[in-house]
Amino acid sequence: MNNINWRSPLAGVLLATLVVACENPVSHEEDHAEPEGVLIRAGAAEVARIEGSGEAAVVTGALSVTAGGESPVLTVSFIDHDGHDVAFDPHEYGLDVQSADSATAIWQGSVAGSFTGRVSGLSEGVTTLTFQLHHGAADSGHADGDPYVLPVTVTAIAP
Repeated sequence: MNNINWRSPLAGVLLATLVVACENPVSHEEDHAEPEGVLIRAGAAEVARIEGSGEAAVVTGALSVTAGGESPVLTVSFIDHDGHDVAFDPHEYGLDVQSADSATAIWQGSVAGSFTGRVSGLSEGVTTLTFQLHHGAADSGHADGDPYVLPVTVTAIAP
């Protein structure tokens, strides 16, 4: 009665179900610390820091470029609650940056999804850039964690 005929079709279906279930767990938990802010650097110098998100976000520093100009190369790091960089595998994660007004300023990533790039000032005004961690391929992945919003001022070219 305790014998299982492993050659029967039912045993094969049961075994296949167990193998697939083990390789495809129901849980989709991420294996990284959740970022609680963003740190933007130009070289080793801190340009801006966003701690928290939404209405509770605290922004220190500022980002300003001239119309027709661009920022130095900026590096974006996601940080934990202690302000330390959270490491992400660049093969699995990328950066998505959106401008609230792409006629005023835009982000130009060094490579699509990379954590480095420049802000180009297109016309005088104020806008915001939203920084979001992206998990998966740029064209098929998903946002991961909270968005972080940074005001950007584009000044007129001096006469």
